[in-house]
Order: sequence, then C-alpha cells, then structure tokens
Amino acid sequence: MIQEQKEIDDRIDDIESIDLKIYELQKTIAPKIEELTARKREIEDVLNTLIMREAMKQLSQNDYGCGTANIETMTHKIKAVVSKKIKWDEGKLRNIAEQIRSAGQDPETYISYKALS
Repeated sequence: MIQEQKEIDDRIDDIESIDLKIYELQKTIAPKIEELTARKREIEDVLNTLIMREAMKQLSQNDYGCGTANIETMTHKIKAVVSKKIKWDEGKLRNIAEQIRSAGQDPETYISYKALS
C-alpha cells in the first residue's frame, strides 16, 4: 500500500514538473505568437482590400455594383460576394411608422427597423 502511494505521489510530481515546463515554454513563445497573429491580420487586411478592388472592377458593370465576382490567380479561385447595403435614416423611418400607425395600420406590416443607439 505504501509503495502504491509513493508511486501515485511520484506520478503527480512528474505531472507537476511537466506542467511547469509547459508553462515556461508558453511564456517564451507567447510574444512570438502574438507578433505572428498581428502580422497575419495585417496581411489579411491587405488581401481583403486587393480582393475587394478586383471584385469592384468586375462588378462595376452591374446595377449598384453588387453581385458575385470570381477571381482567379495562378493558384487560387476566389468567390467574392458584394451585397447591396442600404442605409436608412432611422429617425425618419420611425416618423413614417408613426404616420402609418396614426392612420390605423400596423407599420410592422410594411417596415422593419433597428433600434436607435
């Protein structure tokens, strides 16, 4: 029984020792991981800008410049979907909703709007 308890204690000590080594390694590589992650984000931003430029060139002929652009490089095929974004004056939209409501209608039948922030 004492031998088994010693074996258990030894294994726990081994695990704690390994955990400490792992922790020390993580401390040394964490700054490099952060640096590489930041660099990756920068490259992704540039890539997204390049793809959007090419997509906009392809879609400039379409109504409102939206649709799907297919971009091919020597090694990749990229599909970029550009949707039409409409911005509403939320205050005016709410006023119109009140006018509809005042006329005895339900504005939710005709209008969907987001909360003002």
